[in-house]
Amino acid sequence: MITAIAILQLEEKDSIDLHVPVSTYTDFLESDFGDKITIHQLLTHAGGLPLWFYDSYFSVFKGDDESVTDHLKLFDQSLVNEGQIDTFNYSNVGYFLLGHIIEKVSGQSYKSYIEENIFEQVTLKNTAHYQLMEIHYNSAIGYTRPQSKDDYWKENFYINLSSSPA
Repeated sequence: MITAIAILQLEEKDSIDLHVPVSTYTDFLESDFGDKITIHQLLTHAGGLPLWFYDSYFSVFKGDDESVTDHLKLFDQSLVNEGQIDTFNYSNVGYFLLGHIIEKVSGQSYKSYIEENIFEQVTLKNTAHYQLMEIHYNSAIGYTRPQSKDDYWKENFYINLSSSPA
């Protein structure tokens, strides 16, 4: 939701147009796929992008405070599915791409843009992008859903997506 708010703020400032191709703002996507999808499609999870980067993402991801672009470098672009454009398919990758666009258009890091233009503007004093090893009192801890009937709920505190648009 925060990423969507940031994108709509940039649209309100006439910095982006939701209905032009993503390639207008970034050349990240290979081939001509960026010419086929719009920011609106990414916002609505209808951009033909997968849920996640690839199956072994978390074995490669270091958990450090990598930039949005660092995360995107881990995306296997062979997972793009042009047949899914305009079909709802929840996509964290799409929101990382939106975060990348926020960085390109605003000239700020995703984290800085969000903190200055959203958290500070509405005085969210206890909301921030935390670093993994910092102690945060009064913080909620998320959980990861069981993947099978023999599995169990797990804390996902150690999945650090501190500067994550997804």
